[in-house]
Amino acid sequence: MANQVDTKTIVDSTSNSNDNNFWLRYKEFLQKTTSKGTTLDRINYAKKYSHILNSGNAQEILSLPNEKRIHIMKALS
Repeated sequence: MANQVDTKTIVDSTSNSNDNNFWLRYKEFLQKTTSKGTTLDRINYAKKYSHILNSGNAQEILSLPNEKRIHIMKALS
């Protein structure tokens, strides 16, 4: 339970992708469970595609290759 991130906090915080506190906490969470490279990739994808969580429209990632789409979904989940 200690490693869980509140999804309401994610949606609220991603409305302003410059919320440094949120991204710092997300990075700390990822560092506990993933490698350094994976952490950086997930943060980058999450920042780039965080607007999908607010809009609920994931149409733009449906045309991407499966591998990339999977990485994006992991970053947002």
